[in-house]
Amino acid sequence: MSVLPSIALLELGMRWQYSLLVFGAFSTDLLGICAATTGIWLVNLALPAVAGTLLMLGIRLHRERVAGPGES
Repeated sequence: MSVLPSIALLELGMRWQYSLLVFGAFSTDLLGICAATTGIWLVNLALPAVAGTLLMLGIRLHRERVAGPGES
């Protein structure tokens, strides 16, 4: 997902459509259904991607600090 984030955003739109089809029969609160879908998407995909990116950045910065500038 981190390589092609635009596909992930398109996936979110498809998830909205599917959730409206499924849960629209039980509720007329379209905004609430889309908000719940977005929240689940953020927790399952976006937050782990951001956490992994920050973790990898921290590891890279730690390696540079231990090795010193100019050393690999």
